Amino acid sequence: MRNSLRFRYVASLVAAAALGLAVPGTAGAAHRSAESARFTSGCPTGEVVAVATVYVRTQPKTTAPVLEKVAAHDWRYCYFDSVKLGDRYDACGHRNANGWIHIATKVDNRWGWSAMTCWNDV
Repeated sequence: MRNSLRFRYVASLVAAAALGLAVPGTAGAAHRSAESARFTSGCPTGEVVAVATVYVRTQPKTTAPVLEKVAAHDWRYCYFDSVKLGDRYDACGHRNANGWIHIATKVDNRWGWSAMTCWNDV
């Protein structure tokens, strides 16, 4: 019985490996699914960099007035550990997100809110 279980286990591993080689693109699929897009975890360093063009708004709402439009790769100060749940949005590779971080604008140093999925920690 023990040999039979061992044989089944080895046979299933061989079959999975053969499938990964036979079907293009599946060999690395498990690895890619474990990866996720990066974004700030809530401004632990006090500075963030935009991963795409993003808006800083007066409130954590998608319809709130825009304080500043930030270009990709620009950095801003952010309020340490400032995550707030707000309106849901699809942005920067994430769907149905609702985390917002507090960002300082460069225009007149006003503080606003921006989609946290569009910022990386510095």
